[in-house]
Amino acid sequence: MDELGYLPLPGDGAAALFQVINTRYLKASTILTTNVGVADWATACGDATVAAAMLDTAPACPG
Repeated sequence: MDELGYLPLPGDGAAALFQVINTRYLKASTILTTNVGVADWATACGDATVAAAMLDTAPACPG
């Protein structure tokens, strides 16, 4: 996914994106690119809880 946060996520877009990332978590790699700093993910996603959950899973590397 390219330029996450370039445009604000509409409505429940952050929750839908989290579902995609969570579903792929143990099955395949997901690459996100963004110019948004980690501290601003809650604003970019529009939901602090979902942003925190994505950040929790993003750097993980399941074995």
